[in-house]
Amino acid sequence: FAYDKVNVLWQADLSHGPYIPIDGKMKKTFLIAYIDDCSRLVPYAQFFSSEKFDGLREVTKEALIRRGKPTIVYADNGKIYRSETLQYACAQLGITLAHTQPYDAPAKGKIERLFKTIQTRFYPLLKNDPVHSLEELNERFWQWL
Repeated sequence: FAYDKVNVLWQADLSHGPYIPIDGKMKKTFLIAYIDDCSRLVPYAQFFSSEKFDGLREVTKEALIRRGKPTIVYADNGKIYRSETLQYACAQLGITLAHTQPYDAPAKGKIERLFKTIQTRFYPLLKNDPVHSLEELNERFWQWL
């Protein structure tokens, strides 16, 4: 499926990111992102040091500020996408929150393809020139994106 207008549907997901030094230890990062179904534009995406709801809150806020309000947010059944807080926020904003069937990654093919592109084109750049903080990772990612 594909919508023919921008901001009708945003696909949302979380992907495991690279390990980077945080507080002197190598820690895993998590990329939370939205992609517009029609334009394939990324309203906002950011790396975090955890996969908790605070990251989704930040990404959602920034995406709304930068690109307006989608009609539908389409996400998987992950804990942060099933949270009461997200359901309430979407209801207050008049956004329909829709979920894929469990374990149906192809249903979110556009954002999954975005993550694959990030893994094959952005992450290799970090091997040649490693980042030293979460802030640096995000700055370089936003420049690349």
